[in-house]
Amino acid sequence: MSGGERRWRARLLSVATAVQTGTAATLGSVLVTHLAAPVVAALVGPEQLDLANQTMLLGRVYYQNALLEPVVVWGALTAHLVASAVRRALLPRGGSWDVRRWSWAQWQSAAGYVLVPALLTHVWVNRVAPSASAPPVAGLSPSELDMSYVAYGFHVPRYVARSVALYAVLIAATALHWIGGAPKMSQRITRKRVRPHTALAAASVLAGVLALGTAAVARSGVAGLAPRMLHRFDAAYAGVWLYR
Repeated sequence: MSGGERRWRARLLSVATAVQTGTAATLGSVLVTHLAAPVVAALVGPEQLDLANQTMLLGRVYYQNALLEPVVVWGALTAHLVASAVRRALLPRGGSWDVRRWSWAQWQSAAGYVLVPALLTHVWVNRVAPSASAPPVAGLSPSELDMSYVAYGFHVPRYVARSVALYAVLIAATALHWIGGAPKMSQRITRKRVRPHTALAAASVLAGVLALGTAAVARSGVAGLAPRMLHRFDAAYAGVWLYR
């Protein structure tokens, strides 16, 4: 490899690293806002889920804003994935396929790969499918699309196992990749290292809280909802490949 090529690769790696770090911070702010609702659900339980619903509606003002969402959500996510792919192509590959020998960085990276399809499925279930304008879904409004919609996926027997699997993967991958990235970001920004064990403990706590929040939502059920609303919910779920 010539000196010019090494300098070019070094500059490209530097840019990709900066983009990856910056977009991780941006996506982190969206994630904090989005996850506030299940955290509240974990704290208040299924009996006071209205507080979680209010938290979710307030959060949507930020990350579902027509002007901000293309930038802070989809733009940042796309840039993060591209930058990560560039870094992976430029950096030397090492490590073993034996998961028992994986480093913390390998686990965190693997969680990111798992998170992408889980996240896209989550978005399709909770955002794309409910927005279908054709009957019977007829475009569920933000006020209709609250925690009861999530609870529906845990209420219908044929959907329960799929919802449990989806949220289990989503919670585990989110906690491991997000919190697991803290040592990398800390070292890049402050030049100080965070011990992997500290990050693992934090990821475990986050996953536990999110699991409790999801369980609270699931236990809240769909009692009191009109049959027509339940029919619209079912049509939205049936429009997603995972639930067909």
